[in-house]
Amino acid sequence: MKNTALITGACVNTGTAIVRKFAGEGWNVIFTGRDKDRVENAEKEYAKDFGDSVEGFALGSLDPAGRADEASVKSFSPSWIQRGSAAARWSSTPPIRGSG
Repeated sequence: MKNTALITGACVNTGTAIVRKFAGEGWNVIFTGRDKDRVENAEKEYAKDFGDSVEGFALGSLDPAGRADEASVKSFSPSWIQRGSAAARWSSTPPIRGSG
């Protein structure tokens, strides 16, 4: 079973490097970004190198008034969970990787 990493802010800069590092090591990667177009573009770029093992979500954490955007958070559900294949793609206790 493959491990899965959740990476936030993964459409630009350091976030993209982190996605590529994990996906390159064979992990399934779920990433988020605030801008839908950036997420879609990043997902297309990742797919060229890693196929469907990387999946992105546009996920804002605040509504226009600056409050928690509960609807956005509740909508976060990777498609492979919706398809019922979570057991095949999600480790029940993903490890935490340290720097040392």
